[in-house]
Amino acid sequence: MFVMSSIVEGHPIALLEAMASGMPAALSDIPVLREATDNHAIYFDLNDPNDFVNKINAIASHTVDLDVYAKANFERVRTLSGKTAYMNRLSNMYQDAYLSKHRQARPSVLPRPVFGASLNMEVSG
Repeated sequence: MFVMSSIVEGHPIALLEAMASGMPAALSDIPVLREATDNHAIYFDLNDPNDFVNKINAIASHTVDLDVYAKANFERVRTLSGKTAYMNRLSNMYQDAYLSKHRQARPSVLPRPVFGASLNMEVSG
């Protein structure tokens, strides 16, 4: 199990790496960590040490099924960071930049996309 007890977190790379490895997560209850896991983790209150102890006891007694969290986290990372999602975001970024540039230069002309589905450059006239 991956445990992260951050008070403040930017982009939780270590958490995402743990999720990609199929690990369940026990995390401090802060918004960015809930967002990263899409609310599929065991959250504990940093201001209450007993909350963390109670969560660990629930895990030890098998009241909490870590496999459910591990599977949800693995799927979340695959959806966010898998090859298809990455290539779609990259393609959209280049298309947005291309469209923005050509709208400023020639607002009446709508250019063709920079990348097709296979990310090959298309020739624009």
